[in-house]
Amino acid sequence: AWVEGSDAAALTDSFNISGGTDNGTGDYSYAFSSNMGSANYSISVSCHSGGLAATNNDSQTASVYKAQIFQRGNSTLGSASDQVNYSSVHGDLA
Repeated sequence: AWVEGSDAAALTDSFNISGGTDNGTGDYSYAFSSNMGSANYSISVSCHSGGLAATNNDSQTASVYKAQIFQRGNSTLGSASDQVNYSSVHGDLA
């Protein structure tokens, strides 16, 4: 599965992603069209520019995952930031 999502989690282009949810600043969830076999899969997240990307595996399920984007700052991650974002998922489908 992969997705290019807007800064409001709207799908620009995707494969095996049915929709996105904007959970707040820099916090997006994406649902699979066809579920993964389990919640044990790999996620890679990046963003258009000016930010760092992180995933929140605490909320990862077979049907949805979360991508969180943070602006570069003095701390490791800085503050949450709305960004065009990209992610890919590698795992087995159900």
